[in-house]
Amino acid sequence: EREWQAAAMEEALRRMKPDVRPEHYAAFVASAVEGQDAESVAKLYGLSRDNLYQIRTRLTAKLRETVAAVLAEMDSPGAPGPLA
Repeated sequence: EREWQAAAMEEALRRMKPDVRPEHYAAFVASAVEGQDAESVAKLYGLSRDNLYQIRTRLTAKLRETVAAVLAEMDSPGAPGPLA
């Protein structure tokens, strides 16, 4: 189950990346996915704490939605999808 979730997360992040500004994507991954502390991430990427919070809020919602879509596709391997 963990490997299944990890594969879905990896695919979801891959799908999100082209739609997000590179510095916002990197800050989101560092902060929300890797768990680095907000102050360090904000400083590293030149963001205010409020801006980082907004990025995390927006991209967390997008990530949840994308992971759900990926898991649905993984549960229905016969269905046509973007990987087919």
